[in-house]
Amino acid sequence: MLAVSALAPAAAQTLDPEDVIVVTATREAQHARTLPQSIAVLSGDDLRAIDGAEDVVARLPGVQAAISNGSQTTFQIRGVGAVDHQALTPSAAAVHVDGVFLATNVQASLLAYDLERIEVLKGPQGALQGRNASSGSINFITVSPTHAPEAYLDLSYGRFERVDAQLAVSGPLNERVRGRIAARMLSQEAALDNIAGPADAGGVRDEYGVRGALELDVGAQSTLLLRAHVEADSGVNPAPRNSTLTLGKHEIAVGADGVRGTENDFYGISLQYAAQLGPWRVTSLTAADGFQQNYGFDFDGMPAAIANLSYDRDYLQISQDVFGRRNWSGGSALIGLSLSQDAFEQDYLIWCGVLDAETLAGSCAYPAAAARVGPTPASSAPVVSLLTHIEQERRMGALYGVFDFALEPRQR
Repeated sequence: MLAVSALAPAAAQTLDPEDVIVVTATREAQHARTLPQSIAVLSGDDLRAIDGAEDVVARLPGVQAAISNGSQTTFQIRGVGAVDHQALTPSAAAVHVDGVFLATNVQASLLAYDLERIEVLKGPQGALQGRNASSGSINFITVSPTHAPEAYLDLSYGRFERVDAQLAVSGPLNERVRGRIAARMLSQEAALDNIAGPADAGGVRDEYGVRGALELDVGAQSTLLLRAHVEADSGVNPAPRNSTLTLGKHEIAVGADGVRGTENDFYGISLQYAAQLGPWRVTSLTAADGFQQNYGFDFDGMPAAIANLSYDRDYLQISQDVFGRRNWSGGSALIGLSLSQDAFEQDYLIWCGVLDAETLAGSCAYPAAAARVGPTPASSAPVVSLLTHIEQERRMGALYGVFDFALEPRQR
């Protein structure tokens, strides 16, 4: 992919150091006010009330999010983007964490903690942000290790027995090495009132996350940054609200079959190396990111045990990005190579009544089976469960370049 632009000189700007927001939208730290594109940035106090990626939309105009299956987030920017509950359906808004592209909408429902800022680029960003960025991109930037010691601990308690604890410790380990570790624990009881069965069917949050980072000075102008994270969710997905029932605004009506626990584990590791090679600043980012999921929920939202579903997923992606950037008085250039490979496996099960864990058969006939698989022969037994198995591997490679040329010498 190649992009070339000619930029007219902008009027000189005087920026208040206390009011400067530095972004990395062009893969280089720059002041947001000086970039010729639409950028929105959340930082500081704006981040304190964010639990997950979906909360970003409440604080940014022109950004929407569709939540499906209780744990999948698909973003749209300026109304552009398809909404689909399938984990591998491409989004039109790319999501990155510390430069690592998240290829599934499951990963986009990340637990947010210890964030430095969130950058949202509106409009097509394929040349700079890669695939699935036709409507823009959303970049989550975590806090890097600091040169001076620092630490914090935040505790809060709220409605529905919500307990939220966040902490971080950062600082130098020696003259050339800095480290940081951050963690979050978030628990909350059901926010929906189940009037026909167990209270937990209204949804229970029980999430944990730990992130660590080490930054090393390996040369005069070279740094090595190692990041790793682990998150877990062991709560209960809320059962859906059936619109055919007479219910209050925050009520559901499901039986004991509506309580389906979640066992979601997310993990990742990345290694970023940056060095100055002559006039070029070269960066290499190697990463592995994945998840394992086993969760479900009441499918019909009815008091009777009609239909339940569950997902059993396993996903791993490995990626490599290398890019170089240089500036000169008449413009700038960015050239890069991006490679990735991922593997996805899923068992999608729908059943009626009580599930036999060994045979995966339900205890009653699933009434919507014909609509999913077509009419069944009269002589066959009733359909008590439907199992769909998916395996998919993807490989991606891209070369890209972005060149900016000033029509007149840059003003300094």
